[in-house]
Amino acid sequence: MGKDESGVFHPRKGKPSGKEGLDLQPTQPKKQSTEQEKMNKYTNTEDEPAAGVEMRHQNRNTSKGENRADGTSTNRETDKTAGKESNPEAFAVPNNEIASILNKETLLEIAGHKSDCCVSIYLVTNKSGQEIHQRFDTTHFKNVLQELTGTLASKNLDHATIESMLKPGFDMLRDESFWLKQSNGLAIFIGDNYFSFIKMPLAPMETVVCESSFYITPLLPIVSSPEYYYLLVISKQTAKLFRGDRFGLEFVPVDGLPDQGSAASGNMGKTDIAGFLDSVDDVLFKQIFNKENAPLLLAGIDYLIPIYRSVTDYHNIWEEALIGSYEHQPTTALFEEASKIMQPLFEQRKNKARQLFANGIATALTSSMPDQIVPAAYYGRISHLLVRKGVQLWGSFDPMKNEMTLASEDANVSQEDLIDNAVEKTILTGGEVFLVEGDELPSDADIAAVFRY
Repeated sequence: MGKDESGVFHPRKGKPSGKEGLDLQPTQPKKQSTEQEKMNKYTNTEDEPAAGVEMRHQNRNTSKGENRADGTSTNRETDKTAGKESNPEAFAVPNNEIASILNKETLLEIAGHKSDCCVSIYLVTNKSGQEIHQRFDTTHFKNVLQELTGTLASKNLDHATIESMLKPGFDMLRDESFWLKQSNGLAIFIGDNYFSFIKMPLAPMETVVCESSFYITPLLPIVSSPEYYYLLVISKQTAKLFRGDRFGLEFVPVDGLPDQGSAASGNMGKTDIAGFLDSVDDVLFKQIFNKENAPLLLAGIDYLIPIYRSVTDYHNIWEEALIGSYEHQPTTALFEEASKIMQPLFEQRKNKARQLFANGIATALTSSMPDQIVPAAYYGRISHLLVRKGVQLWGSFDPMKNEMTLASEDANVSQEDLIDNAVEKTILTGGEVFLVEGDELPSDADIAAVFRY
């Protein structure tokens, strides 16, 4: 794991060898090449084995120790295992998981942990596929811990302290069941007497940072937001309601919702269909939509959509619709398709911030200069902050003297990520922060702010 000029540590990829623990050595290039050749030989794609390769079932009995019908064990004790006791709890991951969707209070609680060395690890993980069975994620994390050991030693931490800090990480590494239940990303926070992790529903940019507080900017996409919508799946026989947001879709049970079952035939006329959908709308409006303002996305056969629009009393029907037969679609598939159509809903607040910045670009109420934005964040002046994904700025800021010094200007300055600090201070003082792509900011800008005054 090398350290670049900005102070970010980048984990190497590859399959490490040797003992687990604090004395691991990195995989040699020749070994990595051999492993890659094996992968190319036995797989066509990352999720598909090559022709003729027999795959053992993932749910097979790997313990070989279950009792026979006669009560005897199938597991014979060997010379190597005789006399040794197994402890299934020895490598259990500490129960310090943080919910995958954060509120601002939890985000600030993470940011508020301060010590001489706070390690933040962001990894991309795999939910399925060959990567799981070939232990790509554990291999990658093993490399990270291995490099982190040397990094902490370079910060003059003694061996006992390093071992104590990283023990929960090595326990996590050895817990096979933990790695079989991953999401799209994993955030891990390690500090003095502190260890927690988040299974992120969105894949982060991979990075490892060690400073005086935890690095929270990559968590912004999983902070809960007020935007949500409803999805109504309609057919000639039934209707189903779901509530969705950026992270998922949930079925909403509705008492008394009409269901014609198999009684509806293909000979139903337009009037019959309209009557059925009108009954559906009446129930939904009385129970839910009379006190709602969230957009309603419709899903159904093309001719059903305009009929429902004509009979509904709800005022906020989304302009686009999912066209097709969706009554038997799994919720995960529905969510994927609905998310594409509803993306503009989740971009509204960010686009508003961009518009405010554009409108005030020639005034003193906006800036894209870090030396103006960082102090403004500390003093609670920022209402909207736009941050380019992956950007960091190392240095220090003294709020008492209103002095900012960059690490590039003074090698002796204490190293803090000033942009991450600005993110924390903006949220703490009630401002909104958005991660954006490079083309969503002014040319050559890494950060942009709208000031309250």
